[in-house]
Amino acid sequence: MSAYQLYDTWFRRIRELWPQERVTRQRNLAWMLVGMYLSRSVHPDKIASKVPLGTRWRSTVQRFRRFLQNRHFLWCAAGTVP
Repeated sequence: MSAYQLYDTWFRRIRELWPQERVTRQRNLAWMLVGMYLSRSVHPDKIASKVPLGTRWRSTVQRFRRFLQNRHFLWCAAGTVP
């Protein structure tokens, strides 16, 4: 399965689980899951190397790091989205 097919699958499922969440957070989470699956790693550097976003690798790493530091993401992961 290609990265884009995985993304579509994950994105649809995330939208079902958290429909009220911002779409940008949904997209970031979907791409992170795709990258984790394809890289078989949880390290942002390795995840970013497998995600075909069309941006520089370092930009993608920074994007994922900022996303992980976002307090709203932590609420989402804990199931307590405000």
